[in-house]
Formats: sequence, C-alpha cells, structure tokens
Amino acid sequence: MAFIAVVVLAVLLSGIKILNEWERAPMPTLGRYAGMRGPGIIYAAPFVGRIPMRISTRLQTY
Repeated sequence: MAFIAVVVLAVLLSGIKILNEWERAPMPTLGRYAGMRGPGIIYAAPFVGRIPMRISTRLQTY
C-alpha cells in the first residue's frame, strides 16, 4: 500500500516544472494548444499536458 502511494506521489510531483524569467513554454493539452505559460513554477499534468519546448525571450545579437 505504501509503495503505491509513493509511486502516485512521484508521478504527481513529476509535473512540476520551473521556468526562468526569460523563458516561456507553450502548453498543449491532449494535442490542443492551451496557452503560453510564463516564468516561475508551473504544473504540467503528467501524461496529459507536456512542455514540448522552452522559448527564450532574450535578445540575440549578431
């Protein structure tokens, strides 16, 4: 019983992500665009929502 609780807790905590202040992340949920998430602590539900990429908003000079 305790093993199942630990596994469920690990899966739920695996959805916590931290974005830097110069990063943004698009959030598709079940294949549909659900909005852009900003900096800080965000939650992406495991197996349903994921972060495909992190977009940097820093200026790049050439």
